[in-house]
Amino acid sequence: MKRRDVLSACAAATVLSAAGPLRADAPSGAAAEIGRWLLAHGVLPRNPTRLREGLPESRSSTALQTAMREDFAALRIVSVNDWYISETEARLCALAALGMPESGVL
Repeated sequence: MKRRDVLSACAAATVLSAAGPLRADAPSGAAAEIGRWLLAHGVLPRNPTRLREGLPESRSSTALQTAMREDFAALRIVSVNDWYISETEARLCALAALGMPESGVL
């Protein structure tokens, strides 16, 4: 996985969160690929409820960006093939990997 893929997925997660829920048949892309890696390596739980517990109540772009900044400031970060993303981004990617468009984020 390349740095460009990680950054693209994270940007997509933020943009898509502002767009509202996607259809269940929408392609998950790089965000889901990152999420699958995180789940396969046991970095995050496979339970969607537990994944959502770590997200802000509001799924607005502003709320998610704030949560991501707070994660980095508090060193709540996750390593993905030697690249670091916030826990919020990691949770969004894991939800995408699990096909959870009803989360209102991806």
